[in-house]
Amino acid sequence: MNVEIEVIQNPKSTIQNQIAVADGILLIVAFLAGILRFVDLGRLPLSPTEAQAAWDVWRFWQPGTAELMTTSPAYFSLTAVLMSIFGDSDVTARLIPVLFGIGLVLLPRLLVNRLGQVGSLVTSGLLAISPLLTVTARAAGGDSMALFALGLMMTAVLRFEDEPEPRWLITLFAGLGLGLGSSPLFYGGLLTLILARLLAALVQPGFSWREVWMGVELPSHWKAVAVGGGVFLSTSALFLWYPAGISSAAMLPVAWLSQFTFQGGLAALLNPILAIGRYEPLLVAPGIAVMIWAAWRNRQTATLLVYWTTAVLALILLQRSEMSNTLLLLLPAYSLLGLFSQEVFAPRIDLNGWSLGGALTVAGLLIAVNLARLSRAIVVSPQEFLPMWVILLAAVVGLVLIYFMAGWDMKATMQGILIGLLALVSIYNWGTAWWLGHEAANDPRERWVSQGTDDDVPMLQTILQDISRQAARSRTDLSIFSSVNSPVIGWYLRDFHRLEMGHTIPDNAQFDVIITPANANPSLGGEYRGADFGLLRLEPEPTAADSPFFDAMRWWLFHDSRQQPAVERLILWWNVSIQG
Repeated sequence: MNVEIEVIQNPKSTIQNQIAVADGILLIVAFLAGILRFVDLGRLPLSPTEAQAAWDVWRFWQPGTAELMTTSPAYFSLTAVLMSIFGDSDVTARLIPVLFGIGLVLLPRLLVNRLGQVGSLVTSGLLAISPLLTVTARAAGGDSMALFALGLMMTAVLRFEDEPEPRWLITLFAGLGLGLGSSPLFYGGLLTLILARLLAALVQPGFSWREVWMGVELPSHWKAVAVGGGVFLSTSALFLWYPAGISSAAMLPVAWLSQFTFQGGLAALLNPILAIGRYEPLLVAPGIAVMIWAAWRNRQTATLLVYWTTAVLALILLQRSEMSNTLLLLLPAYSLLGLFSQEVFAPRIDLNGWSLGGALTVAGLLIAVNLARLSRAIVVSPQEFLPMWVILLAAVVGLVLIYFMAGWDMKATMQGILIGLLALVSIYNWGTAWWLGHEAANDPRERWVSQGTDDDVPMLQTILQDISRQAARSRTDLSIFSSVNSPVIGWYLRDFHRLEMGHTIPDNAQFDVIITPANANPSLGGEYRGADFGLLRLEPEPTAADSPFFDAMRWWLFHDSRQQPAVERLILWWNVSIQG
């Protein structure tokens, strides 16, 4: 007798298992994001912009300090709390941006009802290994906080539309309160997000934000406004301990408006686009294709993200000198890619899709490796064609696999192409993010970097501490005058309480140490000896290249360039009579 046994699965249990797996993958993604952002956080010296922000926080705790007009009141307030607990250091100065950078990676999980399980994980993964988000999160300042505030507001808007509950309204105003004191970047993101939502409402008249808003009880509105105001006052005015922070926050929209300009040539217009191609290649051809797909599908979330991306592109053209606006593209664009991934991979990834994806990944790696070999060999052996033949063979094999798979199973073909693309971009982005965040954040040969602090500056600090220990039996008891009035000098020599800074050396100056620009010819009384140190790294002068394409490829792949950064130098003069 045959007995048939029917296995009945509990749908609720299946969903819970899927959520548990998704949460576990998200923890791995967050861990990887933490590695990129936390490891060696204090390895590179603070840039002039970072040093100014950190130095303002440090001076706040010094007696007799006048009011400081900070460029990011929210960063100032939160970092001031950290420095009062953990002390002042380069790591402490960068810790708040890192925390908000990791928070941004976690936000897509709250949009699982819009992006789907796979879509939210793909979005988080792309945000985690983004080179531009990595270097921004490792920089002292308010841009990382501004991006988190925009992501939080976008999340709250979409969740409030689906579930008009007071908690999402409160979250929306909390994000607004945080963003208003973060940086001028927030105002560009806020304007483009509002425009995108208005345009999406025009093409989808079935949704009424006003009806959803009025569906919430009035006390909840006031509660949300109160929470937003509390967050603003807490983060911008140091819990009302530093009311001058409100004035600084009021200057942020003024600073943002001043960024609108039609000055600058073709280079200023192309720089943001070239930066996207260099650091976020997934947003170029694949990103455009996904935008076309999203516009064609005309779904509520996709339409909003397409309009937001388009509005940001318009803002980049209007504020052509602000490279930081490219950061605003990452939130809507990677969310769109997550939405597309959910569509392609649902309900599951076919075995044929995995097989094709693996084959395309291998073919792509062969192309990348041999392109690197070609860029190396072409300088010394122009007749070396083997890497070119391997590139052509790998490309042909990949195209043939796609052709035959498309005739057999189109769904699996799309899955395989997307798997291969995501795998290759993940490898590239991880390496680029590590290089840009850990090695080249102060190298102006990178398109994202305009100037950076030279590695000689921490050495200068150490040498002065050694001289002070020999002369005064104290690490910080030298009398120092610096005619180099730079926040970098102020930050790294902050512990020398007898430090004075100005543009002109006083007459008959009798300081233990005097710091001057390298091109100065000071008349110093007494017997001084000098040594030169690098202060800032500046953009190198353009040089003629025999093969610009392969020179660019060598820099991308091997970080090898014929150009060297220009270095602004200073002279350290010390009075030999103070040394025993």
